[in-house]
Amino acid sequence: MDRSTRNSLNTNKRSGQADTPNEFQPSTPGSSRFRYQLIEDVEDLGGYCPGGYHPLKVGDDLDEGRYRIVDKLGYGGYSTIWLARDLRRARYVTVKVLTAYSSAHTTEAKIMRSIQARRLVRAKRLFRFSSMNSGLPAPMEDTNVSQHLVQFPESINNYSTPEPYNKFGEPRSETVIRVDYMPFSDGVPAQVYIPGWYGIRSNDLPLGKDHIILGDFGQSFNPHTTSIFSSKTLPHLQPPETRFSDKPLSFPSDIWTLACTIWEVYGQRPFFEVFWATADRVATEQVEALGILPPEWWTK
Repeated sequence: MDRSTRNSLNTNKRSGQADTPNEFQPSTPGSSRFRYQLIEDVEDLGGYCPGGYHPLKVGDDLDEGRYRIVDKLGYGGYSTIWLARDLRRARYVTVKVLTAYSSAHTTEAKIMRSIQARRLVRAKRLFRFSSMNSGLPAPMEDTNVSQHLVQFPESINNYSTPEPYNKFGEPRSETVIRVDYMPFSDGVPAQVYIPGWYGIRSNDLPLGKDHIILGDFGQSFNPHTTSIFSSKTLPHLQPPETRFSDKPLSFPSDIWTLACTIWEVYGQRPFFEVFWATADRVATEQVEALGILPPEWWTK
């Protein structure tokens, strides 16, 4: 599940072009995230605003009644992810609901189509629907985009809707409370859901029976056609060129992040372990571990 860092939209001074964001852009000045009582393990409640998250609850129907929301699976900086029952095909699917703003700017669907033939990821079906948080003027921004892809064992499709609750537990929700006791704005849900868990422990997974799926391409881009100069990867995974180079990011940046990720998986701790990561602290860790940066970067 995607947990991208909350980087703000800003104009890239080197290229004269704005970075293309994949997260909501609140329509009113200032942050609204501190209006609500903190609820852990859920999306930023300030994101329920024009251009932001679509409020969903268990039992809601999407795509003209085809998909019924069963439980929440996760969330990111620009989407929420849900377990749903495809009533037409009698199977369970995951549904990724993008924010209204990001649905107009994301290149994820285009990337998915370009790599689908290579069998790197399973096909997704996309559909659009109106949302009370779709408050932006452009036609593409008047809708949210939802995607689904099947990632569950086939046996789960034999369960009727109540049966997964018996095996994995009932959906858990928390009431949303405004700390200033003011009325809720339109588009803010009365309750939010804690992501459920529908997997098995790694120690219980038979060797060779694991099945890895590449399923999140929200930040993906084609460096041959798109110039990106900033990274929304977690700060301790970002390569130094995201800060010091004037050139757009490309495949070497992916190799750096992949290497750091592999290290973290095998070593069970990050290679660059920074508490409350900032650009300066991450750069310090990089230099301490690998030595002084190349001269053209070191002078910066």
